[in-house]
Amino acid sequence: MLWLLVFGWALGASLVILAFAIGVGRNKYGLAAVIFIVGIAVLATSVMKGTAYHDRTHGVRPDEATEFATPGGT
Repeated sequence: MLWLLVFGWALGASLVILAFAIGVGRNKYGLAAVIFIVGIAVLATSVMKGTAYHDRTHGVRPDEATEFATPGGT
């Protein structure tokens, strides 16, 4: 399950970089905008699903103080 989320993140980041390359190198801004939006959507979906997976696996305690939320209490 986790490797799918990592793949989604990498795919989304690659699409964002590809969109910039197409927009700058080929001057095809319409195509670049579409690829950029798709890349951001894939990236955001992967991050949201990964956060939900982490919360479901490790649990979330809403009553926990924020200074104890991370190891070391930053």
